[in-house]
Amino acid sequence: MIYVDDREPEIMMEKLRNYGVEVKKVRLPIGDYVLGDELVIERKTIDDFFNSIAERRYYPQLYRMKDLKRPIVYITGVYPKRPPQKRVGNKLIPIDIEKELRLHRIISYYSFRIPVIHVASDDDFIKDLLEYHKKSLKTEPSLKPLRPKRGVTNEEIRIEMLGCIPGLGRKTANYLGRTYTIAELCDMDEDELSSIVINNRRLGKKGKRIYEVLRE
Repeated sequence: MIYVDDREPEIMMEKLRNYGVEVKKVRLPIGDYVLGDELVIERKTIDDFFNSIAERRYYPQLYRMKDLKRPIVYITGVYPKRPPQKRVGNKLIPIDIEKELRLHRIISYYSFRIPVIHVASDDDFIKDLLEYHKKSLKTEPSLKPLRPKRGVTNEEIRIEMLGCIPGLGRKTANYLGRTYTIAELCDMDEDELSSIVINNRRLGKKGKRIYEVLRE
C-alpha cells in the first residue's frame, strides 16, 4: 500500500495503479507519499521547488520533516528554458539553476539530513517509487510520526540550520539567524562573512566555514 496525498495529480495515482500497486488517497499532514512505517517522500516539480524557495516555504517544510525516520525530497522535471529570476538589490537577475539546486541540496542534507533527488520526469519518479515500494515494510504505515510541529518561526529554523555547522556554536548561530536571512548569507563572499563582528570579535575562520557550507 502506498498512501498518496489527495493534492497530488490523479495521473500519478493512475501510473502507480497501472503497475498493480494498491494506492490510497488521503490528506497527509507531511509529505506526498508514505510507504511502510518509515519512508515519507515530498515531491516537487522543478518550478514548484524554486517557487517554494522564493516564497520561503521550502525550509519550513524540511523542518517539519527532519524528525521523520526516512524523509526524502524528490524534484521532477528538466531545467526550464527560461530560468527564474531573483532580486539582487534593485535588479532581477537570472538564477543559475544548476548552482542553486546544488546549494539547496547541500543545505537540505547538511542542516536537516534530508536527501534531495532530482529526476528528469514523473515517470522516472514512479520507477524509483516502485523500487521503494518493493523494499517497504509490509505493515500498514503509522501516521503518528507525521504530525507536524506547530508554531515554529522562520528565525528558529534558520538558527537550527546554522547550528548544524560544526564549530559555529549556538551563540553565533543565534546571532546570525536573528540578524540575517539564509539568502543574505548566501550572497556574501568569504571576506564579508569572515568580517561579521559578534561580541567585538570577527567571525574569521568561522565565516570561511559558513561560506564553504553554503557554496560548495
